[in-house]
Amino acid sequence: MHTEYDYIMLGGGAAALMLAYAITQSNELKDKRLLIIDPVVKNQNDRTWCYWHASTTPFDHLAAKKWPQVSFKAPKFEAKLSTLPLHYYMLKGIDFYEFIQKKLQESGQVEFLQDRVSHTSEQNGYAQVHTQSQKQFSCAYCFDSRFQLSDFEGDERCISLLQHFKGYLIQTPHDVFDIECPTLFDFNIPQHNEVRFVYTLPLAPNKALIEFTIFSSALLPQMIDYDIALKSYIEENLKIDSYQILEKEKGVIPMSNKPITRKTGKYSLKIGTAAGMAKASTGYVFLRCWRDAQQITASLKKQNHPFQITPTAPRFNVYDSTIMNLMLTRGGQIQDYFTDLFSKNPTERLLRFLDDQTSLPEELLLMSTVPTRTFASSMTKILVNKI
Repeated sequence: MHTEYDYIMLGGGAAALMLAYAITQSNELKDKRLLIIDPVVKNQNDRTWCYWHASTTPFDHLAAKKWPQVSFKAPKFEAKLSTLPLHYYMLKGIDFYEFIQKKLQESGQVEFLQDRVSHTSEQNGYAQVHTQSQKQFSCAYCFDSRFQLSDFEGDERCISLLQHFKGYLIQTPHDVFDIECPTLFDFNIPQHNEVRFVYTLPLAPNKALIEFTIFSSALLPQMIDYDIALKSYIEENLKIDSYQILEKEKGVIPMSNKPITRKTGKYSLKIGTAAGMAKASTGYVFLRCWRDAQQITASLKKQNHPFQITPTAPRFNVYDSTIMNLMLTRGGQIQDYFTDLFSKNPTERLLRFLDDQTSLPEELLLMSTVPTRTFASSMTKILVNKI
């Protein structure tokens, strides 16, 4: 193993792998040498990513399923809704890892190290990376995807929530799922003055991933509480009394409007969730990481540095903060706001809004379909207090 590299990725999750992939796919960067350091080998189906778009990515063919419609369920409205021209994709973690790791190994540019980074520094015109096994490396640029939940807290002016979830991939003895339509939101569960919903992604008529999700300021007191909620939903809402749990997944995603400084040194840049790529009001991250990887790669090619990145338009940060403020103060009513949005707008417009891809006129149309006074009051608080 070498000690000098062009680029080093701290963490080997989706953001780092995507960036490494984008770099190795660029003819202008074929001479660059990369190192990816992570304490965990990515060889398990540890998560599921979902995203929607109308164009293409190099990962679409890996999708376990894609759908042209979604189902929305709430006490006051229930419907199957077309998303065209967008498609909704479900991608298993293991399929992504295996594909991209194979591509990186075939490139001959990338090395992997199973180790934990202890600290970094900058000296002599390079970034220095030190590991717990006493190894030391230097590079032209360091990309850091490591994060702690505390990174998104600590400023009382900012709003910090958590998206926490647990899911079961289940199989039933009989066909019970509509394989042509996933349930994006089902709010027909007790809200407990929080934002709580379940989504169901059918892989076969007798197999589906069912995920219980909460947006709130704190985790549930015990892990068994998530299991109780999931089992209750499966048995009472879906009327399934016999099933086998094939896989389980769980996670916590920070949702915060706290400003993040991505450039942490002359030669260091945050990426992934650590860089705020998880959208503050929804937690969706996969497609945002890919777009970011493309921008960083373009900057490396054109500027010979990774810092020429176009930030998200400020108005989307205001929208995120407004929605998060409503989640924090009126969590139990969010289902009503989402009901208005899904029942009174084209679904593809709403999904593009949730992906920061709409125009201002479209956003004004969307906002006109929710309680104007409540939304305006929340937005005013954000603008006045700059939170």
